[in-house]
Amino acid sequence: MSSRHAIRNRIERTPIPVELIQQIRREMVLWTVRARSRFHPGWRRRALLYRGKRGLLLNFGCGDRVMPGWVNVDGWPRGQVDLRCDLRCALPLDDGSCAVIFSDHVLSSLAVQSRPSVFREFHRLLAPGGTLRLVGPDSKKVAEAYARNDQAFWDAVFSEPRSRGEGINWFFHSHSCTFLDDFETLERSLRAAGFREVVERGHRESPLPELRIDCDAPDRVISNLYVEAVK
Repeated sequence: MSSRHAIRNRIERTPIPVELIQQIRREMVLWTVRARSRFHPGWRRRALLYRGKRGLLLNFGCGDRVMPGWVNVDGWPRGQVDLRCDLRCALPLDDGSCAVIFSDHVLSSLAVQSRPSVFREFHRLLAPGGTLRLVGPDSKKVAEAYARNDQAFWDAVFSEPRSRGEGINWFFHSHSCTFLDDFETLERSLRAAGFREVVERGHRESPLPELRIDCDAPDRVISNLYVEAVK
């Protein structure tokens, strides 16, 4: 057993919730990211490379999916990203510097109180007429699959049998999930941030070729919500 698993097992045998430990760890990592973004000379020089740039393709919350030709931004210490930032804070990019923004399975893990400022930041970064594409779990699809007892849905999502109750709780509580959108809720939030057009799309469906880049994993395709918003 690895030391990491040994530590986790010890924590799970105490009254301390594992989720609390994970949240504290995340905030410590992101505090370090914010401090280094402000004071580390190398990080500051890298951010200055994008000063004055236009027509950028922004991959917001890229995780391990670093795409060539894009500005890949993430706050977690993994992957060879272009900018390491706390995604809840303003990015070191100019107003109107981005032609498109793509974000896949990021919103659901952001604190609920951070969402309005993140939507406003998307709007600030996009050039007039620029497009934001958001991908994430669709609470409507999950709820409908539960209500109609759609076994094919659960089989596509999970590699081992789960009850409907276990399945729906996994969606709402796994991977630091804080909020699951449906189209109505997300449209309202984006319009409040200033977006003039908000449209629900399908998998790899977009009028812009550069945004037809959705993950093809079957568990994602069957449960995802795809939304595009134009500034």
